[in-house]
Amino acid sequence: MEPLVAELRDAVCDPDRPGHERDAAARCLGRFAGAGVHGADPDDWWGVLPPSTTAPVVPEGTPVRLSPSAIDRLSTCGFTAFIESVRSDDAPSEPMLVGQFIHALAEAFADGLDVDTAHRLVETVIPELVDAPPAVVGHRVETWRQGVTRLHTWITARGGADVEVAVEQALEQDIGQTARGYRVVLAGRADRLETGPDGTLVIDFKTGAAVTKQQAEDSAQLASYQLLVTDGGGTAAGAVLVYPGKDTKTMTVRRQSAATPERVEEFRASLLDLADTMIGPEFTAVADGGPGAGDTASLSPATTQGRQVVE
Repeated sequence: MEPLVAELRDAVCDPDRPGHERDAAARCLGRFAGAGVHGADPDDWWGVLPPSTTAPVVPEGTPVRLSPSAIDRLSTCGFTAFIESVRSDDAPSEPMLVGQFIHALAEAFADGLDVDTAHRLVETVIPELVDAPPAVVGHRVETWRQGVTRLHTWITARGGADVEVAVEQALEQDIGQTARGYRVVLAGRADRLETGPDGTLVIDFKTGAAVTKQQAEDSAQLASYQLLVTDGGGTAAGAVLVYPGKDTKTMTVRRQSAATPERVEEFRASLLDLADTMIGPEFTAVADGGPGAGDTASLSPATTQGRQVVE
């Protein structure tokens, strides 16, 4: 029955079929629907109704808000970035929880937390966050004992009488207007800001895999922070990614050089163009949502997962 219903639906929806064929197919589908045949009733069909709205996603007069952490996703696949911006968050994953914990320790180190207390916290907290066999949990605990030691050493060695430090600093600036007349607000939270005679250095702590030096230099997230510093009246002195969890004798650091005025304005223009793509109502999709799309990739019209290999 299903192949017959599919053939009738195809006939009804095909504008190139003769009218009498489409009418006959519609009558058959109507009889099947009345008999309760699954898939015959148009109310059960997907993709045949017109869009519920063709209005922009961002109402006129409302600014487009961008986050430094979301810009790489936006520049990769606009459709996936939109879905992730409106989806309900699932329960936080283990990497997210561990990341939040390490960020909290970094903030506490700036306020004077000693490394021995940090070790005890690692031994208490990490087993609560890691859902794994005891051997794996023990390995994670030891990994982060070493990691927080590196983090404490690195943080306490920094600063000086002429350096002002701010942690978990909220940054927000109106960075301009899109081609369609929408204001754009860039807002984020910097893990650590160090302001000295040469300007403000932005520091972002990471608990995942380290990027390459070139990826750090090209990072849109770091460039966003430098733009926020500049528009806030400061002088951007560069940005740094810090990886305390990487098993090395010294801290693994990836740097982005200080942004020149020309580089700031070039990046600003690229953000305004990106913001225009978030207004909708149409979004560009790339195959499988692009790298790192995760479970939202299956929603993309450009996904290749589950398609027939032979059409």
